[in-house]
Amino acid sequence: NLESVYHRLYFGNEFCEKLLPSESDLTYAIDFAKRNGMKFTFVTSWVTDAGLERLEKLFRTLKEHGGEETVVNDYGVLTLTREVGLKPVVGRLLTKQYRCIDKAKIEERASTLRRYNSLNRYVIGFLQKYGEGRVEFDNVPQGTEIIPLLRNHFKISIYLPYVYVSTTRLCFSSTNTRNESGLKITGCS
Repeated sequence: NLESVYHRLYFGNEFCEKLLPSESDLTYAIDFAKRNGMKFTFVTSWVTDAGLERLEKLFRTLKEHGGEETVVNDYGVLTLTREVGLKPVVGRLLTKQYRCIDKAKIEERASTLRRYNSLNRYVIGFLQKYGEGRVEFDNVPQGTEIIPLLRNHFKISIYLPYVYVSTTRLCFSSTNTRNESGLKITGCS
């Protein structure tokens, strides 16, 4: 029984607007969550104007089918979410954690890496205004000092075991045509 093991279904893509689901796939996922007694969270990426147009349709579908929570990783998406009447959750791409994978640097600069711009009072004010009570973070290897400090203001979600590192508007793919690095960078279709 899924209900006894899982309490929430996250559905969507945080990193690429070209991977936004169709309206029918979104409807299916919402219905699946309901049938299995789970809450539903739609996860969105940063987007271009074309992505905002697609998301507006998806948000209306989400609202029609009883979905209410959306993880936003783009300021335009945040605005759109609120206009449509959905509950935004500030995603980990907007919380701007330092992400360091070099163990030597982590040990050398641990204190600095654990504290980051979300401690800034303006950012905390922003999160309080738009986060609707929940903010998402990565479980970064250097640890973090902010989560205990923000726990008084927000509900916190932490992603495990993977950490977001970077995104790009270009897709990287292997190819038989070699350049210096052996990779060809192309526009994504």
